[in-house]
Amino acid sequence: MTSPTTDVLVAFIAAAAASLAALIAGGISLLGMLTSKEQKVSEFRQVWIDALRADIAGFVAHAHEIAAYHQMHVPLNASEAWAATRDDYLELNRSSIRIKFRLNPDEVDNQVLLNLMKEMEKLFMNLAQPKSVNELYKIVDALEQCAPPLLKKEWNRVKRGEPIYVVANIVTFVFFLVAVFVAICLFSKFLRRSEERRVGKECRSRW
Repeated sequence: MTSPTTDVLVAFIAAAAASLAALIAGGISLLGMLTSKEQKVSEFRQVWIDALRADIAGFVAHAHEIAAYHQMHVPLNASEAWAATRDDYLELNRSSIRIKFRLNPDEVDNQVLLNLMKEMEKLFMNLAQPKSVNELYKIVDALEQCAPPLLKKEWNRVKRGEPIYVVANIVTFVFFLVAVFVAICLFSKFLRRSEERRVGKECRSRW
């Protein structure tokens, strides 16, 4: 017969092993869920980047059209200019609003683009002056230069993954490794105890 202490220890090891197996299974399930969630968020962000790229491109294109019209029609007739560029102004305004809603004004890269847009909006108030048209072209060129780094930054964020999911995946993975290590240790201890019990039985049978 085995001692009560040994039986209790074996029972405890068996229960702990079962609990660890359940925790490992739960960790694997959680890791899979987080990975799936992160992929879905990345897909949404990619759609967001594509929409932002389209809005910036539309904003720049319509600004070009307006500047070109004012440059080619000097002296300018206000009513004719509005009739000719009305659709460009409307699309420019729609693109501007969508860009402002999408960008976080607290980020430095976003501030550069948003400030250029503000300068452009001021120039639209007085495009009858050739100087204003030239300034508008300069701002359009600056927008074309600052947009690619901003879009690349967002794309890099997609490749890296959202910080909260990266941290969650790391924590879950570390927990999984620790649980596996503890399970291996308990299993080894259980096997050693089983071997001790087997040897003890053999020795008693010989006596």
